[in-house]
Amino acid sequence: QLTSWAKNEAGTVSNMHLTCTNQKSEMCGDALTQCKKVGVRNIVALRGDPPRGSEKWEATEGGFGCALDLVKFMRKEHGDYFSISVAGYPEGHPENIKEVEGGLEALTPAEKRRARVAVDKTTGKEIVTVCRDPEWEIEMKYMKEKADAGAQFIITQMFMDPQVYVDYVKACKDWGINIPVVPGIMCLNNFGGLERMTELCKTRVPPGLMEEARVANTTDDAFKTWGVEAGVKMCCAVLDGGA
Repeated sequence: QLTSWAKNEAGTVSNMHLTCTNQKSEMCGDALTQCKKVGVRNIVALRGDPPRGSEKWEATEGGFGCALDLVKFMRKEHGDYFSISVAGYPEGHPENIKEVEGGLEALTPAEKRRARVAVDKTTGKEIVTVCRDPEWEIEMKYMKEKADAGAQFIITQMFMDPQVYVDYVKACKDWGINIPVVPGIMCLNNFGGLERMTELCKTRVPPGLMEEARVANTTDDAFKTWGVEAGVKMCCAVLDGGA
């Protein structure tokens, strides 16, 4: 209903998120049928997050096990009616991003380019987290499967380092994934939100960015002004990198 209102009443380009969480296949089928009735054709096919109160995602009995299953179902049942997008993770899926003993020196060159370096606020210890190369390869194979099954473009997880996006676009091409990769840009509205989201998503923060954010965090308006400027710089960088 919300997507229908956004498209048909507000006149915006709507893109409905459809997840596998707590969904039996018939429920997804019903949702897609309703979308067709109101002319909604853009769907983001997602596995989804674990239900509230659960730490681990599990498939619902009679439902789909992953976004790939959902993409295949949509193409089988509805042909090319829907424009299907899927999620991409330039730094690796958060579930595959782990702390690394030994720090940056223990990483490969490719891993270093997507690793997050942060400082534990309690102990002051430097913590390095990254999706290691074997898990990264599994993720790229899976993305290739989603593209081959009928996904038409990728929307990335939020990132803060433009080089991470540029590297991901190149990696997709290297794997024969030749669909557009739309960068997921987070609006920087307040310092607390920036800290929370980068920690939650285990996002790599380029050197100096968080320090700039702290300096700008004098008033809400001052931070938002900085956030707009930082966002414009990021957009320009990803456009130059092939977005």
